[in-house]
Amino acid sequence: MPRCYFFDSDHLTGDSAILMEDLSKGRLGNSFARMSKADAETAARPLAVFHAKWWGRTNLERARWLPAPIDRAAIQAERFIPSGRTYLEKHGEQVDDEFRGSHVTLIDWPSAARAKGVTDFSCLTIHGLTVNMRRTIETNLLRLYHNTLGSEGGTGYSIEQCQADYRSGFLYPFYFKVMVLAFMDLNDEEGRIMAHMQIERISAAIRDHNLVGLLRAI
Repeated sequence: MPRCYFFDSDHLTGDSAILMEDLSKGRLGNSFARMSKADAETAARPLAVFHAKWWGRTNLERARWLPAPIDRAAIQAERFIPSGRTYLEKHGEQVDDEFRGSHVTLIDWPSAARAKGVTDFSCLTIHGLTVNMRRTIETNLLRLYHNTLGSEGGTGYSIEQCQADYRSGFLYPFYFKVMVLAFMDLNDEEGRIMAHMQIERISAAIRDHNLVGLLRAI
């Protein structure tokens, strides 16, 4: 995590300023580029360390800036339905018929929140890896994440539960992409490439992990 040296905001105007560690010498990730196995492992380890830091902490419930899942879910559910219709109008030909006919309600929130940490890992694999790469390394990569989490203090969390949470964690990137892609400008070539790539990755994860079956079981 980069160091934060200063932050302040004006609640009246909405203006804010943040001074962080200089990361200009680092390598910026790119969703268009293929993340390598080494890159994925490099990302998975610190992600687990970060999650372990907050493992079992009850004081997060007192952080008023973190949204309450139930309150946020009610707002997002209202937005999802119209966005889903627009999404199908634009990208329906790429959506499996089985999923198209499903009636679902997705509960999640778009940014920092009190949630299962492995959801971040689900986002990492679906956003950062090609379909073939995810299929090839996700099992071992998840074990690396789980082992690191356990060694850093995330105890009482079986690999079986982690795998189940990883599967359900795909619901967030799916939901988020429906919201984004529904209103993306497809007249822009880069936008079309991004939309096709994300739909391909999300659709593959839906099939590979039987998310339709998971939703029907909820």
